[in-house]
This record gives sequence, C-alpha cells and structure tokens, in this order.
Amino acid sequence: MTASIGRFASPELLQLGRPPALAAKDFEALYGASLNDMIARLNGAGLSFDMQKFEVDPASALLEAGAYRDLLRRQEIDDAVAQTFLGSANDAMLDQRAADYGVVRRVVQFEDPATNTPLIMEDDDSLRLRARLAWEALSVAGPAGAYVFHALDAHPGVFDALPIGPETGIVQPGEALVVIQGRAGDGTPSDAIVDVVADRLDAYEVVYSNGMSAIRPVRNGQSVRPNGARVTVAAARSLPYTTTATIYLGSYGDAETVRLASATRLKAYQESRRRVGRIVSDAGMIAALSLADENGIPIVSDVDLVGGDIIPTHLQIPVPGEPIITVEVR
Repeated sequence: MTASIGRFASPELLQLGRPPALAAKDFEALYGASLNDMIARLNGAGLSFDMQKFEVDPASALLEAGAYRDLLRRQEIDDAVAQTFLGSANDAMLDQRAADYGVVRRVVQFEDPATNTPLIMEDDDSLRLRARLAWEALSVAGPAGAYVFHALDAHPGVFDALPIGPETGIVQPGEALVVIQGRAGDGTPSDAIVDVVADRLDAYEVVYSNGMSAIRPVRNGQSVRPNGARVTVAAARSLPYTTTATIYLGSYGDAETVRLASATRLKAYQESRRRVGRIVSDAGMIAALSLADENGIPIVSDVDLVGGDIIPTHLQIPVPGEPIITVEVR
C-alpha cells in the first residue's frame, strides 16, 4: 500500500508508535530528590549526621528501595498511557481501542481438534491498520483508503490492496481497479477471496490470478460502491526475483558473520517492499547490504549488485528468493 499526500496518509501515523514518556525519570534523579528531601527534613529537625557514612546507613538503602519503587510506578503510568493510543496499544487493550472505530479482531483460522488445526487470530498490526482505515470508509468506497479498508475488512485472507483510479491512466474515468494481495504463500489470493472482496465492493468485473475474468451482476441497493462507478477487483500475481551481490570488506573480522548480517538486513528491506506494485530499488538493496559498526564506520566498503531496480506492474507483488551474497576482502 503506497503512502500518499493528503487524507489517505493517515495510516502512516501508526508509525509514531508509543507516545512520549510523561512520568518516567532517571533513577539517580529520583534517588537524589529523595536524599535532598531527607537532608532538609533532618536539618529542619536539628539532627546532625555524618554524610561520609550516609552511603552505608540503613536509611540510604531505604531511599534506594523507595526510588526504585517510584521508578517502576512511573514506568507503569507511561505503559498505561501508551495503551490508550491506537498506535501503541496491544492485545486486549488494542481490541478496546479498535472497537472505538467499529472494528473487531477477526479469526484468521478456526480451530479444528480433529486435524490439530490451531486457532489463529488476526495479529495486532493488521487490526491496528484496519481500525485506522475505518475513518476512510465513513462514506463509500470512493477514497483510496476506503477501498483498502473494505478490501481488508471483507476477508481475513486479504493482506493488502492497491486501489487504482483514472488519474493513473490505467483505467478510464468512472472506473476503479482494486488489486488484492493475499496473506498466504506468495501473496496470490485464491479465487474465493477475490470473490468475497468483489461482493463487498459490488464489483462489475473480477479478474482471477490465472488471468480469467468474469462479469458480475451489479446490485441496485449497493451501499459501498459509489453510484456510477464501475469497479473491477483483480488478483495480484507474484513477481519472483533473486538478488545476487558481492560485498567487499577491508580487514574486518569474520567475513561469514558480516555476510549473514548483511543478508538479514537485505531480507528485511525486501520484505518491507513485498506489496502490490512496490518498486524494490537497487539503492535500497545496496543500503541494506552496506553494514556499519556501532560508531557508524563502514564495515562493508563497497557493494556490487547484479541487475537494477525490481519494477513490478500494478498487478504484481515482488517476491524475493534467497539472496546470493558473496564476500571478498580487499
């Protein structure tokens, strides 16, 4: 799902994560405040004591214990505050926040004891995104975000959706194309999932993953599709690719350790781009492979990447294979 400028940029707000800490303070600051308060009270009472011996005095241990309890209490306050925000709530608290948006957690897979099939519920990230997008669907599925919300909400097997309007030149005025990415496998949705989404959007046409299409009867009493809009729902198809690269090191330690670390970073970047129509840029892959140490000093001095950008069509999902990475020391 590509972020855009304007109203549909709202899902990006989820990346804000936890709110700033309100109550947290450093342990030394809490201890120091308690110590200063104790000194002031003792002075006020006219009591004398030896500060050099104070560190081993039982009162010091009590102050430390109190400061630690205060530290934990303040952390609990910040944790509780974080659970009141959609972007940082989780588990049961996220269920409560999502309910404010009229969205409930769904069953992705029902339990079947006969086949030892476990119950799988929708994960937090998916629920959080649907709740955020619910605002987009307060009217009909006209805005891009509303098409995405209704596609995600129609079936738990939908992982992502790409709405395409006439401004792209791909469809004609009055038409909308919604490309569906599945949650399982390489992202190609089943015909059944596509049909469910098409029914929710009251689509005029459905295009399945094998390229076959079907015309559907359009309802008169539709409630999601904008009047006069002709909607097509299409299944996304995978675009497999393999990345081959050589990374060059100086005299830095274990080459295999560096190779594995670079491969992990590359896979994380590629996975983040595993969405309908998203380009996997060579610049992004090179940046992921370019490892640095904790001081920001490059460990990988150079990267040779075979090929260039992976550019899917609006119907394709870039699906990476296991990268082929070699290391040379020079």
